[in-house]
Amino acid sequence: MLEGTFRGLSLTIMHPFNVISILQIFGFFSVIYALRRVYVIAFVYYNRPTNVPLQATPFAIGKWWQNFDFIFHGPTLILEGYNKYSKSSSFGIPSLEEYQVLACTKADIKELCNSKEDALSFHVAMTDRMFHKYTMYGFEYGEPDPHDNVPTRAIKVLFRMQLPLLRPLIERKVRHGFEQEISHGLTVDGWSSVSTMKFTKGVIEEVNAQIILGEKLASKPNCVEAAIRYSHDAVIAAEIARQFPRFMIPVVAPGVMAWSGAMKKVAGYITAVVEERLAQEMKGLNPSKTYMDCIQWTIDSSQTPGQRATPRLVAQIIGILLASSHQLSMFLAYIIYNICIYPEYLTPLREEIAAAMRISPEDPFKEMHLLDGFLLETARLNPLDALAVQRKVLKPTTLPSGAYIPPGNLIAVPQHAVYQDANRFSNPLHFNPRRFRQQTQDDDKPVKKFTDVSYDYLHWGSPRRACPGRWYATHTLKQAVVHLVTEYDVKLQNEKADRSFFWTTAIVPRFSTRFMLKKRVQMSIKKPFVHQD
Repeated sequence: MLEGTFRGLSLTIMHPFNVISILQIFGFFSVIYALRRVYVIAFVYYNRPTNVPLQATPFAIGKWWQNFDFIFHGPTLILEGYNKYSKSSSFGIPSLEEYQVLACTKADIKELCNSKEDALSFHVAMTDRMFHKYTMYGFEYGEPDPHDNVPTRAIKVLFRMQLPLLRPLIERKVRHGFEQEISHGLTVDGWSSVSTMKFTKGVIEEVNAQIILGEKLASKPNCVEAAIRYSHDAVIAAEIARQFPRFMIPVVAPGVMAWSGAMKKVAGYITAVVEERLAQEMKGLNPSKTYMDCIQWTIDSSQTPGQRATPRLVAQIIGILLASSHQLSMFLAYIIYNICIYPEYLTPLREEIAAAMRISPEDPFKEMHLLDGFLLETARLNPLDALAVQRKVLKPTTLPSGAYIPPGNLIAVPQHAVYQDANRFSNPLHFNPRRFRQQTQDDDKPVKKFTDVSYDYLHWGSPRRACPGRWYATHTLKQAVVHLVTEYDVKLQNEKADRSFFWTTAIVPRFSTRFMLKKRVQMSIKKPFVHQD
């Protein structure tokens, strides 16, 4: 029966009339895309910044291809521009649909970091990149939470307050994630070989499912599977939608998201839990004392009827799930790369961990200064994006350097290039985790802990609007590193293998790169936060 169905389908598709129709449809969309690119290039040229060096113009003979080349070599093009112009000025570079003006001077960087939302918008920049309405279950910035009070309070205040109580749980989930991923690896000469990115995604998803969705949903494999697939779909849908005209995005983005239906599935699971807990409140119960997860913290942080509407709560939680999914796993992959590339730090790290367990068994991470430096240096040399503090220009803006930027363009800090600047970091391409303990800075408080923020170190965004989840992210990463270096010997399977690739400005670890683990001889080191009998 199925064979007959497929035969009939293939005959239908291959019918000459249908082949011609498909070619006509493809040709129609190709023409639409080509016309749109002509319009976009013309608009980018007309709306270009002034009084600032431009790396290229869309119509420059021999350079128009940079609009497309930016997709695959964005960080390289940005670094070239920075090396050419940054000593005297900020500069602009054409991207897909606008100019990116890259703030390079300290004055321009501070101006950008301290800008107001109605002039240089974080929200609009992220909306243009992710199309939240279609990739985050209808979520939109603005009313009923125009200042992001709900996620800020949920993550920065309530979650951070509960973090000491959650530490043993996070450790158990990290250990279980390691065991699961290693069990799926290959055995090579007594070592376990795993895809670095697959391994880190598995570990982080194990923790995130528990912390964000809670025990009930984390124990449902179908829910966790839908959550993992959803985070993948959202990124793919956003990238595909960016290639289409604006009027087609309401069709294209939902179409991609509906392919697997993962967002709808995970939203259904979250909706049931949200409604259950709201019903408990109506009965006079206090679920805040029962549950420690992002679902409850989001409910507790929502005050107005609009904020407490079930669809809005679900969208907020889905947004938190998406935000935590990719960044943590990508950064953990770079940490593992550096542990393998710089094995001379393994013994000092292990010695510091053992000493910290003895000195401060209740909170040993505060004594792990080399570990902080290792994470800081990894973020400096392996940023997840070539740009930081990305903002959409909503009002005509003039930077302290004199650069004039019309509305519709983007402005950002080229962190990938800044971190390789010898005028800012001595011997910048040398991996030195101890540099942050030795630094002295005239203008800003030196960065010493991984959660610190400053104008010179923008891994967490601008000091004014730093990532509210950085304490959770830092704790989870440190827990994973401590478990890795104390329990395993590690090495790259192929030291010459490419470890990352570029996609527009993102710098993404490759799934094909593998590392190898082998269980160490058990050491008598007390594990952090685990109550031992």
